[in-house]
Amino acid sequence: MLNQVVFVGRLVRYEEPNSVVVKLTSSTTYEEWYITVKLPNTILTNTKAYCTIGDLIGVKGHLEQGNDIIAEKITFLSAAQRGGEEDDSNTVQESTETESQS
Repeated sequence: MLNQVVFVGRLVRYEEPNSVVVKLTSSTTYEEWYITVKLPNTILTNTKAYCTIGDLIGVKGHLEQGNDIIAEKITFLSAAQRGGEEDDSNTVQESTETESQS
């Protein structure tokens, strides 16, 4: 597929009605970018249930008209530092509810 976007970043905030903002940081130039990603309802519901602000997530999606990024899959990579605990990686796809990865 030619129209594909894949990146990893930290969840910054939830926006209404169905979007999240993800912060990307360059490891070489230390620049930051804030990307707004639109989520289908099934992915949005699970992301709100399992992710909080600051969590590291992976996003796979595609571009639509107007440079909107539409998520097809969100991977929960790690939780933000909350008492030293980290969650196991979980994946949410549009077609499935939640599936675990090792």
